[in-house]
Amino acid sequence: MSSLNFTIQLDDKKISGKSGDNLLDTLLTNNVDVNYGCRAGVCGACRLYDKNKQEEILCCQVNVSSPMSISSHVPSPSIGFMVEQVQVINEFTIELTLLGPSDDSFGDRVSLLLPCDDESVSYDSMAINSAGEPLKLLLQKASIKHVKAEGIWRKLVTLTVNDTLQISSKVGVRKGRLLYEMGLDHGSVLVVSTFENSVFEPYWESALKSLSSNLIGFYSLPSSISHYAADRGLTEFIRAKLTETSQPDLQIIYHGQRFPQDTWQTILRPLRLRMSQLHFVR
Repeated sequence: MSSLNFTIQLDDKKISGKSGDNLLDTLLTNNVDVNYGCRAGVCGACRLYDKNKQEEILCCQVNVSSPMSISSHVPSPSIGFMVEQVQVINEFTIELTLLGPSDDSFGDRVSLLLPCDDESVSYDSMAINSAGEPLKLLLQKASIKHVKAEGIWRKLVTLTVNDTLQISSKVGVRKGRLLYEMGLDHGSVLVVSTFENSVFEPYWESALKSLSSNLIGFYSLPSSISHYAADRGLTEFIRAKLTETSQPDLQIIYHGQRFPQDTWQTILRPLRLRMSQLHFVR
C-alpha cells in the first residue's frame, strides 16, 4: 500500500510531504530554507508554529500525518521599544540598543516585527545584554528571510534614536538562564560558530566572564562550509585547546545551524569528548 501525500504550507511556500516522514527532512528535501541544529529537540533552532493546532512545534521531532499550515513566526504579544542607539558593526550587521519593558538578557530569544510595506516580517534574534540592562540585539542582513530583504535592511540601517520597533518576547518563562542551564557557570569553554555568527565573539566572552567561565578559544567556520569534512581545521583547533588546558571536562558551544548532531558525533569521537560536553545555541 502506497503512503499518503499531504500538502504542507510554510509561510508562502507549498510542498508535498509523505505520511510518516520527518517534517524537517521533508522541508530540507524540498529545498525549503529552515533553521535547524541538533536534530534532537534540544537547541530549538527548528521551532515553528502549527497554525492548525495553534501551538509551537520542533519540526525535527514531528512526522507528517496530515495537511499542515505552519509559520516561521511564533505569535506572541508585541510591545513597542524605543531605539536608544544604533551601532554599525559592518555592512551586514548592526547592533541595536532598545528601551522598553524587558527582562530578557544574554541568550534569550526575542522577535522583532519589521515593517515591510503593508505587512510586518518577523525577525528572530538573541539578546546579548546583561541582566538589568537595556535590551541589546545584533541584526544581520543574511538572517532576513523575505523576498523584500533588501528593502527591509535599508529601513533597519536608517533607524534613528527614538524610532519605535515592535518586539515580542516569551512571557512566563525563566530569563537569562542559558549559560546556567548548560552548566557553564565555571570552567573552560570553546565557542564554535558559523561564519555569520563570528560577530558574536566579544559578547560570548563578556557573558562567560560574568559567570567566572573562561573562553579559551573561538573558532569561526569558513563561509563556504556545509559539512565537517570540508574543514579539518576544526578538529585540529579543538585538539590543540584540549592539549593546552588538559581539562577533560572542557565544554563546547556551537552557535549556529546546519551542523547536525551526527556530524558533531563524528568530530568529537576521535577526541574522546562526550556529546554531553557540546551545547547547541542558535
